[in-house]
Amino acid sequence: MSSRYILAPQAAQDLVEIWTFIKNQGSLGIADHVESVIHDRIVFLSENPGVGHWRKDLTSHPVKFFSVYSYLIVYRPETKPLQRLFPYSMADAMLKSFFSTGSGKSKAASFR
Repeated sequence: MSSRYILAPQAAQDLVEIWTFIKNQGSLGIADHVESVIHDRIVFLSENPGVGHWRKDLTSHPVKFFSVYSYLIVYRPETKPLQRLFPYSMADAMLKSFFSTGSGKSKAASFR
């Protein structure tokens, strides 16, 4: 069976960091559960790529956004398998990834 999705290297690292943060703040069981739900939603998105929503106010890139708990999965719906999946903390996505702090102007997310 072929892969339904491909995680970007940074996305894989983000999942490890999410799991580690939750484990350190709560418990191993909660961390495992959240990781499992995120993976389940990624599979769901690979089977239903039209589900998420566009955020043209954040980026001009052809990506959709889908929330899972306090994280956003950012993905390219037109690719098969689904590619460039980025789980972001919603706060981090808004403050660090999408807006510049110097000029006050919004900056599109960088998707390579």
